Amino acid sequence: MILSMSEQARLFLMTVVIGFFLGFLYDVFRIIRKTFAHPDWLTQLEDILYWLSVTGLMFYFMLNKNYGEIRLFSIMGSFLGMGVYFMTLSRIIMKVSLAVITFIKKVLSTMFVLISFPFRMLWRIISIPLGFIESATKKFTGKSKQLLKKTHTCVRIKQRKLFKDIKIIFRKI
Repeated sequence: MILSMSEQARLFLMTVVIGFFLGFLYDVFRIIRKTFAHPDWLTQLEDILYWLSVTGLMFYFMLNKNYGEIRLFSIMGSFLGMGVYFMTLSRIIMKVSLAVITFIKKVLSTMFVLISFPFRMLWRIISIPLGFIESATKKFTGKSKQLLKKTHTCVRIKQRKLFKDIKIIFRKI
């Protein structure tokens, strides 16, 4: 279908906006990567998901607005939009979002320290008597082990002596 010049210009501007949005979407993936450490295979999976979503969005756009025709200016418009986004807002958005995420991480870690403080104090208070109990049981178990070793040795000696006596008795019979 033949499009008028104004429709083509509107279509071009729409693809530039879509390219701008796609650049922002890629920055979201980059922020997730920098925030949460994950293996390389997951990064590759994220890239595949990104490009599948880009392909689906561009296919939907081309089908509905471009009447299913692939026009060079619409593809160039999306790349232009991504380029403009990466040259202008990408650095600012990355810095601001990473600063916000770092701030949130610090706030959450501080909250965790504050919330866990009473439990840590309680553990320290309880651990003093538990330490005494532990040391007493260690002394007891240490002494009982020594006693068991001595009795075991004595039993073995008595056992050997008994077996010798039994052998002697059987020889005499």
